[in-house]
Amino acid sequence: MKTDKETIEKLRRDLPTIRNLAGWSAARLADLLGVTRATIVTIENTEYKMSVIQYLAIRKLLDEEIKDSFNQKLAAAIDILVDSEDVSESDKCKLRDETERIAKRVGRKAGSKALSECLLSEIPPESIQRGREAIDRLLSKQIPLESLKEDKNE
Repeated sequence: MKTDKETIEKLRRDLPTIRNLAGWSAARLADLLGVTRATIVTIENTEYKMSVIQYLAIRKLLDEEIKDSFNQKLAAAIDILVDSEDVSESDKCKLRDETERIAKRVGRKAGSKALSECLLSEIPPESIQRGREAIDRLLSKQIPLESLKEDKNE
């Protein structure tokens, strides 16, 4: 899992979309992380820099959500919005807009399954497959402690 500043910023910028795909409100994510709702809102709505620790904690929660709910569409969306370098900004905008539209229609409380079932129809299947493969590669790798120390020192 990459922990460079650009990847962390991508997650921060798209956290509302990703959170909706997971079926989480800002308050629910805050509870899962052990922080206040205001902290999540500040991260999402300002240019506040997300720390490496916050990034890793959120990614761990998302990985658990994907594993527990078998939500491969959430995994593909994270790859599209955060991890991939070769996805066009227009595809990312389509995903963001569609997520927002569906979240309003079915409600976040319907959970990630209801949202993700409706999403990604406009994303090319090969992008989704690349996302799944990238997630599989990332989850199978160990994060060297040295890389975390280097990121903290930057």
